[in-house]
Amino acid sequence: MDKPLDRVEFETMLLGRHMSLLTSRGGGRLDRSAYILLSRILAQGPMSIGQLREAFGLDTSTLNRQTAAMLRAGVVERIPDPDGGIAR
Repeated sequence: MDKPLDRVEFETMLLGRHMSLLTSRGGGRLDRSAYILLSRILAQGPMSIGQLREAFGLDTSTLNRQTAAMLRAGVVERIPDPDGGIAR
């Protein structure tokens, strides 16, 4: 893997593998935007809808739809906010 193209091919293969694993969980499929949200949640930890809105500049209703789909697919769970705020 000395050539940049080899590295790109390898990383693309890994991404495809991860997408395949992700979309097969819970019998549901996630779209690209849900995958991006999930990647951020995995990197940063639990986030509220407001935090996701700030991070991505998306509308609250859009985020509610996307997180509801992720809940149905079983790739995220709703947890209480440790500070007593809105669930994460």
